Amino acid sequence: MQQRAKLRGIQLILVTVPDKSTVYSPWIRAGQWHAQPDDELFRLLEENLGASQNILPAFRLAAERITDFYRPDDTHLSLNGFRFLGAQIAQLVKPTQE
Repeated sequence: MQQRAKLRGIQLILVTVPDKSTVYSPWIRAGQWHAQPDDELFRLLEENLGASQNILPAFRLAAERITDFYRPDDTHLSLNGFRFLGAQIAQLVKPTQE
């Protein structure tokens, strides 16, 4: 798909956004939450695509620093969480060389 897109002058970018449970899991007491099936996903992304493709560490750091990074009454990012996500995507997007 990437090659077909490139022929049309398009760069495809896949961003895997960590969910609230995955981001906050280090702060959940042992035994309080069962193991999540996607625990290995971000490690695999990093191993196969490089460290810059694993945004989980950045999300965990942001969750420590940004109040209500995810909406407190929901599992979706807050406005500040979406701003952070936009900044992360901006770092991943590189201008194409003509």
